[in-house]
Amino acid sequence: MSRRNPGSSRSFDDQDEAGAGHGQIKEAAADDIISQTNQIERSTASLSINMNTAEVNKKIPKTKTCPLADLTNKPMEIFAKKEVCGYHKRKHADVPDEAGIKKKIKLSYADGGFSYAKSGGSAAVLRDIGGGDKIRQMTTRFYARAFEDHTLDKFMFMTDGAANHGQRLGDWIVEKMGGEGTPWANSGRDGMRQQTHHQAWYSHKRHPQDRGKRFKLDDCRVWMRLMFWAAREVGLDKHEIFWYWYVQFIGHFIGIYEATAPTYAMESAEWSESPAMIDKYIADGCVMADVIGIGRR
Repeated sequence: MSRRNPGSSRSFDDQDEAGAGHGQIKEAAADDIISQTNQIERSTASLSINMNTAEVNKKIPKTKTCPLADLTNKPMEIFAKKEVCGYHKRKHADVPDEAGIKKKIKLSYADGGFSYAKSGGSAAVLRDIGGGDKIRQMTTRFYARAFEDHTLDKFMFMTDGAANHGQRLGDWIVEKMGGEGTPWANSGRDGMRQQTHHQAWYSHKRHPQDRGKRFKLDDCRVWMRLMFWAAREVGLDKHEIFWYWYVQFIGHFIGIYEATAPTYAMESAEWSESPAMIDKYIADGCVMADVIGIGRR
């Protein structure tokens, strides 16, 4: 069940989606509050969250993993083998050879243009790329990359691996696109997105001075680059209509956490087009030196 804000008909998750307007104002106010919080309060909150996280991690069941979670495997080779994935219980496949949708789909909005709204167009795009399984391929690969990344790994507080992380994020994206029911809500995590991010901000892996701080511009840019790289790895860049829609989608939601981040969505999508950029990133120990520290406030 979604958490409700007293006096409002919208859940907290719905209100978070107003990032292009009211959400960014609340974000700035929250950052001011956090910056004024003393170190003792942060340490106390961090200790409590990390104790809860430890208990959660103890209860995580052992599951078979997905070959896409192993970065030594190349997605296109996995698709060619046509073997049943031990985690997803189905064969992974490439995007369809020919897209059925020819016209670009723009994001739909509600609440006066502030909140994202799923549409028949977004549901059609999901169907055209091969359905929700294709999204989960992308998100599994994204987390496989994120766990190796110098910046993003510090936010990872759960230890159940890329496939489980990818399933959760994939379910959320699929539900936002529409056409395949409510997998995110059905998983029992409806209304928990902000709570999960809060735990990430207080992750024990972060430097004590950084614990409690929200995602900053450099964090967002690294996140977007790896997300679009993962989409490219599983072939989603070949579907031009999806790619156009997804850049908009990511640009909208990243703005909830950092107001200046959406302007970097296209640059982030194009970053992984360059083998030289990827080679340098890997050679540098999975560090995006051209991004880290820029725009932090």
